[in-house]
Amino acid sequence: MPHAMLVLTLTFTFWGTSAWAQSVSPKVRDLLDKAIQAHGGAAALEKLYTASWKGRGLIYRDGKEDRPYPFYGEWQAALPGRYRYTYSLKGTGGNLPLTTGLMDGKAWRTLITGRGADDLPEKLAQVEVEEAHALYVSRLVPLLQEKYQLTAMPVAQRDGRFILGLKVDKPGYRTQYLFFDRQKGLLTFIDRKVLDTEKNQDVMQETSFQNFKTMGGTIQPQSITIKRGKKLYMELEVESIEPKAELASKLFEKPPEPKEDK
Repeated sequence: MPHAMLVLTLTFTFWGTSAWAQSVSPKVRDLLDKAIQAHGGAAALEKLYTASWKGRGLIYRDGKEDRPYPFYGEWQAALPGRYRYTYSLKGTGGNLPLTTGLMDGKAWRTLITGRGADDLPEKLAQVEVEEAHALYVSRLVPLLQEKYQLTAMPVAQRDGRFILGLKVDKPGYRTQYLFFDRQKGLLTFIDRKVLDTEKNQDVMQETSFQNFKTMGGTIQPQSITIKRGKKLYMELEVESIEPKAELASKLFEKPPEPKEDK
């Protein structure tokens, strides 16, 4: 009986996934199949749901492109619901680490290691939820496994490249626009609205991916450029990506307040 139940469960699971994939239009399915293969295949991309990566870059605040802030970054994720990153900002007196964590819809941030953390208000926590979801979508495989509404867009040209667009919608999340290199199938741009926390208003964020290399068993961009409202927001060079079998829940939990010495 246990064996029979297992077979029945697997049958319904497979049918459900296949039924959803088959409901996607052939044009969208072909686009995603090509992109998934271009990035190393579904099995390899799924391993990056849980991963860590490192990089360094520049952050531009208030559109001041002549005064960037250098930083070193470390990220960990167990997608779709858990995400954490630390930016070590270079400044007078050394590096200032700024760590943000997300665990199942609740987010926190700490400025000083070992000194506890502050809960982010709901509006800012949703920003981190959207960030984690954008990462999840960039793995591409979920788009054919879960009930996303996918709409193909006409061929366009951007930064000298011919691209194919895909509008991605899912209840509870903001719309994302994914663009793929028409010839190679690689994901080259993601456009989406984000909250500009400095101005407290929504702006269009344009993320561009370049210099694709083998990292973490997949083909990933080494260079990432992010613009907000057409102005530079971040430039990032990814140094390494490492898939993880699992990441401890404690990594994403809000750090406790330090115990006072008696």
